[in-house]
Amino acid sequence: MNWNDLKYVLAVARSGTLAGASEMVRADPTTVSRRLTLLEEELGAGLFLRVDGRYVATEMGENILAHAEQVEQQTAAIERAVTDQDLSLSGEVRLTSVATIVGGYLIPRIEEFRRRYPDITLEMIADGNQLNLSRREADLALRMVRPQKGNVLTRRISTVACAVYASPELAEQSRKVGLEGCPWVDYDDLYAHLPEAQWVINNYPARKTALRLAVGPTMHAALREGVGVGVLACYLGDADDSLVRLTPTIVRRDLWLLVHPELRHVPRISRVIEWLDEIITEDRKLFEGLIKEVA
Repeated sequence: MNWNDLKYVLAVARSGTLAGASEMVRADPTTVSRRLTLLEEELGAGLFLRVDGRYVATEMGENILAHAEQVEQQTAAIERAVTDQDLSLSGEVRLTSVATIVGGYLIPRIEEFRRRYPDITLEMIADGNQLNLSRREADLALRMVRPQKGNVLTRRISTVACAVYASPELAEQSRKVGLEGCPWVDYDDLYAHLPEAQWVINNYPARKTALRLAVGPTMHAALREGVGVGVLACYLGDADDSLVRLTPTIVRRDLWLLVHPELRHVPRISRVIEWLDEIITEDRKLFEGLIKEVA
C-alpha cells in the first residue's frame, strides 16, 4: 500500500461520489474507481458501500481512513517544511475564494502584482467550497465565514457591505411601483441562509421572483441585463457604472484572510498577503459601500 492509494480513499470518503473524488485528486472517475478496487483487492476487504447513490465507509474503511488522515497530516507537514526553506520570490501560490472576489475583484487588479513579482505564479481557485488549508488544498483563502476549526491563522481583512442594485430601466420602474413591485433576481435555495438573502425574504415577502440563481458572477450578469433587481456586494455593485444603487447598505459581513501558520513567512506567500492587504485597504470605501450614492 502507498500514499497515493490512500489519497483516493480519502477523496471518496470526503466527497461521497466518484465524480467528486475525481475533482479532488484531479483524475477521471474511472481511474478513481480502478484504484479503489485494486486497493480493496489488496486488502481483501471492502472499504465502501453504496447507499442511496453515495459511497459510505465500512468498518474496515473507517479504520483505514483514520490512519490515512494521519499519513496525510504528516505528509503535509513535510511539504510545509520543504516549502518553508524556499526563500526565493518564485514558485506557485494557491489562493482560493468565492467567484465574485476572484473574478470580480482580484483578476482586474492582478497586473500590478505580476509586474512586481513576475516569477510568482498565482493560482486562483474560484470555489465556494471551503478548501482545507491544513491539507494544502490551498495556501491562502479569502472567506466570508470565519472557520471554527483547523490549524489556520485568521485575520479580518475587511468589511463587505451589500445593497440592492438594478439596471437604469428597472431603477426607474422602482420609483413608480416600489421594490416589491419589481421583478427580483433571488438567491437559490442553497444560499437562502445568507444574511443578504434573509434580508430580502424578510423585507419583501410578496416580491415576484423572475430568476433564481446562485450567488456570484451569474447574479451580477442578470442584474446588468435588467432581468430584475437584486442584492450584490458593494465592491461589485458600486464599481459597476451600468448599475443603479437602490438602497443603503442592507447587511455587512466580515471578510477573513486565512493562512497556515507554517506558511505565513514563506516569502512568496507573504508577498501575496502584502498585496492583498494593500489593494483591499486602498479600496476600503468600495468594500464598505461608501462610493455610490443611493438613487
